[in-house]
Amino acid sequence: MADKVDDYNLTADETDDNTSASARMRKSHHDSDEDVFVSHDSDEVDNSTSIVGEFDEEESEDIVFSTAKCESIIPLPVSKELKKVMDLRINIIVALEKMEKERQDKIAAQVLDDGAKNAYMIQSAELRHMPSREQAEEKKNSLEMKIGAIRSKIQQQNSDPEYPADEKIAPPSKELEEAWAMAIHQHSLFIQHGEAQKFILRETEKYYREEPLFHLLDSVNYPARNIFSFSIYQLGLENWQSRLQEKRKEAVKGLTEIEESSKGFFNKKKKSTTEEKQKLEDDVCNYNIYTSCISREIHTLQKNLTDEFWKLYEFCACLLVSGKIPEKRLPIIRSFLRYGLLGHAPWFISPEIMRHLLTDCSRNIKKVYDPAMAASNVVYADEYISFIVDGSFTPSIDENLELTARNTAEWSADKALRRIAYSRTRSHTLREMRSDLVKRIIKLRKKQDEMVETKSKLLKTAKDYKKRNAELAQNIQHCKVESARFERIVTRIDEKEIPELIERANMAKDRLTKSGVTMTAFNLARKESNAIHRVSRLCAKLKDPFLPFVLRDNYKLDSGVTNSREEIQNELKSIERADRNIFNEILVNSRKASQRLHMRYHPVFLITPSCGFLGYSWNPRVGVETGKLVFPGYCPRPGLRDRMLYNMLADFRWDTSKAAAGVDLLTSDTLVAAYSTVRWDYRKKKRENREKALIFNELNDRQNWRRHYEIYLQSAEDSGRKLFYKNYEVYEVVIKYIGLAEGKERLKH
Repeated sequence: MADKVDDYNLTADETDDNTSASARMRKSHHDSDEDVFVSHDSDEVDNSTSIVGEFDEEESEDIVFSTAKCESIIPLPVSKELKKVMDLRINIIVALEKMEKERQDKIAAQVLDDGAKNAYMIQSAELRHMPSREQAEEKKNSLEMKIGAIRSKIQQQNSDPEYPADEKIAPPSKELEEAWAMAIHQHSLFIQHGEAQKFILRETEKYYREEPLFHLLDSVNYPARNIFSFSIYQLGLENWQSRLQEKRKEAVKGLTEIEESSKGFFNKKKKSTTEEKQKLEDDVCNYNIYTSCISREIHTLQKNLTDEFWKLYEFCACLLVSGKIPEKRLPIIRSFLRYGLLGHAPWFISPEIMRHLLTDCSRNIKKVYDPAMAASNVVYADEYISFIVDGSFTPSIDENLELTARNTAEWSADKALRRIAYSRTRSHTLREMRSDLVKRIIKLRKKQDEMVETKSKLLKTAKDYKKRNAELAQNIQHCKVESARFERIVTRIDEKEIPELIERANMAKDRLTKSGVTMTAFNLARKESNAIHRVSRLCAKLKDPFLPFVLRDNYKLDSGVTNSREEIQNELKSIERADRNIFNEILVNSRKASQRLHMRYHPVFLITPSCGFLGYSWNPRVGVETGKLVFPGYCPRPGLRDRMLYNMLADFRWDTSKAAAGVDLLTSDTLVAAYSTVRWDYRKKKRENREKALIFNELNDRQNWRRHYEIYLQSAEDSGRKLFYKNYEVYEVVIKYIGLAEGKERLKH
């Protein structure tokens, strides 16, 4: 990727009429006189065991698809040329697997010396990681030089009788010589496997040259051939593998029928039946070998495809914030950033889902950040990147800067930028809070004036004069006290809170200027795309698959697996009704709960372009962080959303309380300290009693807290009755620091 997006030759006028790289590729494709077959000399791969004939060939040269013809995913129509490339690569894998089996047999025989055994183990490790062609060439040359040097030295010491005895080396054993020969042969196969990539790039071009995303990337000279070519290649492999599995099922079925029909004394002696059975058994064995090798080839592709995907993701994030993409092309970029939608052809994704995703990325866009206290900041990845660049959200924490580059210019600039963004959003929230307090003061004063007027009109001769006069006097005094308290808070906001934020923001701007670090929109977009990659892995339990194929396999409409903005907002509303203060910050604290003043400060909910089992509490609400929570875009199966939200918000509650506790964690007046005390008191109770109360000593405080928080939320509309009966001590902690749902009363023994 180029260092600067400004250098890309993309303008609004050039996107439709542009001499594309795909045209240049087509020209080179037709002008090339290379043949798909390569000679392997002495290391020729044995194709005699190939069963590619079982895979039907497509005769068409040009691939054309129409989304109007189908509403489901169709297998990739593999051409003869692409099938030959697939056959070549898979047969190399078959040869490598045979070599591995031979190695393992030799190691198991335990007749090898240490040198040969170590050499075989190194070869097995190399096979597991499948080095690239360049790495294989380097290792092969290095090994040949090493062997040549050893043989030369042995020849020299044998021919020179005066050669120093202390410098002599023993000649290599026969087993070690065989291990070296096998290593060179394996490296040669790795090189052949890598050389076939150029044929993959050539033969897959016709499958993706009409893809909208490829055209868009082509117009800005981004080299997208690799990711599209190897995606097509994997689709062809999957099609081949599925057909082999069908053939295997047919062969297994035939074997079963033969075994059933050959029962009895006379049938067992039929020669034709025996030959047919042997043929089917050989076919099943071959199908198993090729299916396994195709799986290894797909596994080998995954890392490279994933790396290419996230490089492209970073590039598309820069394109999104560059302002150079026409409005009609933005849904293509947004759908890639939001969902990982790479190809639009029906072998990439169902046309129905493709239209749904593009429509969603055309209409369901949050272009302006809403900083209101009542707002719900649930954003998709493309919106998140835009809001970070706009300065609406604080940039994500860079762990590398925190751990390895503290007190550097980059670290100082990052801190300053986060402070500036935080000051801007918090100032807006405080002004909104001030406006709300002023309205409440005006309302109280108006009510006070009305009661004063009513009091002055009371008849002293009335029977209830003293009672009504006392009530009005008490209410008037209450209005005076409340309005005076609110006025003090308004004064504090005007004279302390907002001026301090402005002063700190100005100081941060000065530090940013002095650091000399230029935080451009592209730098921020790259940084946040890497952060999205990191949290996407966390949501998927540290797995890092190729997201376009994960989208194809797991995104299903109307199945309960998708996590759209609207669905998450509805879930959050129900949770916030149960836990009213989860997104609140105490602006003015008081011993009396009725006199505490809360300010709602909604964290950022980021919907990642991933499929996962976990929601992740990214940042608690502390310092200049308003809190960030991450949620996968879709789940592998229905029914996971509620559990993920409960665990994620329980972690958010826990981390925010822990951050507020400061250094003296156990002596602080916080939820974390009170809960830890309850769990400590349970440590010596019987296991049966502890587990009835949902406290497990083998789990830490956070994991135990998740269980109690979940059952509280499940019965919050019933005053937390489930938690009350499970663990009364934890119930008391929850009521003190979380409170009850509105209108609910505390349960007592």
